[in-house]
Amino acid sequence: MMEATLETLLLSGAVSCRFIWRKRQKVMRTIEIHTDGVLYCFDEPKDSMAKNLRERLYLFGSRVVDCGTHRGRLCFGLELADASSVEQLRPSGLFTSLRTSAPVSPLKNEGSLSKIFVAFFFVGNKLLKWRFIHLLRLASSASPPFLALQQQEPNLALSASCGSHENDDSRGIYRILERPPRIIDVTGDGPLEMHEVEQLEDVLRLYEENKRLKQEEEENNDEEESLRESVVTCDDDKMEVPERLMQSPLYAPCIADRPSNQICADCGEKWPTWAVLGPFGCFVCIHCVGVHRQLRPHCCREVQLDNWDAAEIDFMAKRGNDIVNDELEYAGFFLGSGVAVYKPVGSSSRREVREEYITLKYEGAFTRERNPHVLQAMLPPPDRDVQGHLDISKHGALNHDGPPQYIGVAYINVREVEGIRSSGAVLSLTNGFQEVRSRAGVVPSGPAKNNPCHACTCWEESFQLGVYSVTAPLFMALYTSGDELLGAAEWRLPDGVALPGSEPQLVKVPLFWCLPAEGSTWPTFNPFGGGRRHRKRGAEKWHQPLLYITVSFAHFG
Repeated sequence: MMEATLETLLLSGAVSCRFIWRKRQKVMRTIEIHTDGVLYCFDEPKDSMAKNLRERLYLFGSRVVDCGTHRGRLCFGLELADASSVEQLRPSGLFTSLRTSAPVSPLKNEGSLSKIFVAFFFVGNKLLKWRFIHLLRLASSASPPFLALQQQEPNLALSASCGSHENDDSRGIYRILERPPRIIDVTGDGPLEMHEVEQLEDVLRLYEENKRLKQEEEENNDEEESLRESVVTCDDDKMEVPERLMQSPLYAPCIADRPSNQICADCGEKWPTWAVLGPFGCFVCIHCVGVHRQLRPHCCREVQLDNWDAAEIDFMAKRGNDIVNDELEYAGFFLGSGVAVYKPVGSSSRREVREEYITLKYEGAFTRERNPHVLQAMLPPPDRDVQGHLDISKHGALNHDGPPQYIGVAYINVREVEGIRSSGAVLSLTNGFQEVRSRAGVVPSGPAKNNPCHACTCWEESFQLGVYSVTAPLFMALYTSGDELLGAAEWRLPDGVALPGSEPQLVKVPLFWCLPAEGSTWPTFNPFGGGRRHRKRGAEKWHQPLLYITVSFAHFG
């Protein structure tokens, strides 16, 4: 088994956790995912060097689902392969799997669904959530950089692929004996009982790393001091900024210390020399100002030559490109027909691209108000004729260290969920990064008993969701009006929907993490608390809820 060290660490973050197999509602953890395919969950007490390892979650064969936003916190769920995929610290000081320790499941006596083991993680940063979801998906299938997982744990790979470990009683013991030696279990009668502490070599490595960083910082400070001196004595170092721009009365209060105002608000060209006055207050280049002067000639002023009074300077200082783009570049970068609207790139974009984008942008087509169902801002697609080197193919291009680069948009019409009757239920749709939410669902009038047509919740609502790959998973989570989880789903664009000229397709998406409830028409998992409704004896056979949607897709370009 691989060692879990600083070198094998891929991603770490502080989260709030809800482990369904435990009675305690929520706990704070620092979770780390390593190349050995294990998610380590640490408890880090305040003002202490101790790093207490509490749980180890083995990821091969798991399933991760983005659950959108729950009570103001971003949430994603992780379903483990089986009980032996969970190891937690016991009072004895040893790690044992849930299989060998035989815990009391919170889902006991609920049929076959008692065998699911789900953990929910709540974070405050959507980029951190996006990266965790990506790495957890790779680890679940032993994809790079987790290939060593399959090579070093063949029994684990075999059993997880079969979907069951009923005949693999040695799996938990094997993991206890072969756990990574760098992360150990300290036992005994002292105050460190049941604690995990950093090893001496890790402390020394951290000391050396801090020493090296301090030396580099001192060297950088010396270089910056030399650079400042050279700027004072050598005018050539200032040649990057146009001299006439530096002489403008707007340069010092609006441009010098505002990096966003040093590039064009519309195309990113360096050192814009024109300003668009109220109600906007942004700086644009000579290529983009031509469009602005056609639309609003009275609002365009040259930064370098025109006279500026104190009120105008104060207005431009209070506004700026960052504020304007936050307001005008939120989402919805496509026409009603699904054709993308591209953002011009520097001086290279064609005038037609520039005119279309600037016209729609300043008419408010991309604002939050015009796209009320989009909960998180999207990046406008760049002009592909200029950005061809990015190699954004129809299969998608993605950098999981940053926000996704969308290749198109999915048009989703949510019709109803069959098998769940919940007035006011809200549906969250996400791609792992962007989230849109529905209005409150309505239920048909009349009793649901003996009438399957009434055992549903309806929306008939349309959404637009960014797509970074036609094969990437999309996610849904269904919440009650009280924000309790009713079910979740992972789905993909249907085959052929991305082909040119294809028609919208009906998709039936099954919801999981649901339990049968009273009347057999209201499944509820209640992972976030609340009383669980038990099924009455003699109730009708419960069927898995199905969400009915129609989907179409428009590629950018």
